[in-house]
Amino acid sequence: PACHTALWETMLLFSKKFPTSWSYVNFQKIVSNRFWQFLRSGCYGSQQLSYPALVLFLDSLPSDTMERKEFFSDFFQNLWAGRNASHPSKADRMAFYLAIEECFLWCMNNASRYAIGMTSLAEGMMLLILPCLVSMITF
Repeated sequence: PACHTALWETMLLFSKKFPTSWSYVNFQKIVSNRFWQFLRSGCYGSQQLSYPALVLFLDSLPSDTMERKEFFSDFFQNLWAGRNASHPSKADRMAFYLAIEECFLWCMNNASRYAIGMTSLAEGMMLLILPCLVSMITF
C-alpha cells in the first residue's frame, strides 16, 4: 500500500499527458484482469487512497477501452466484491461508499459517451447502468 500513492499519481498523470497511450495496450488482456483483482482485494489495503482515485481513473480511460457493455457491470461487481476485504476501518468503508457514489454519478453523467448506436440516452443509461445496480443488489 505504501507505493500506491506513486502508482496512482504516475498512472493518472501519464494518462492525462498521453491520452492515446491506452491504444497501445490490449486493455482486456493486460489491464482489466489485474485491475479487477485489485478491486476485489479491497485495493490491497489502500482503500482510503485508491477509492478516491477510481473516478479519475474512469475519466482517464478513452471510451473505446470501455466499449464492452459488461465493462461497467464488471467494474461495479469487482468494486463491490472488495468492500469487506481485510477488515476495513470506518474510514475505509466511508471511502468505499463515496467511491461507489462518485463512480456511479460519473457513469450517469458520461453515459452519452457509451450510448453510441442506441436510440436515446435514457436507453443507454438503462443498458449500461441498470445491470450494475442489479448485480450489486443480488451479489
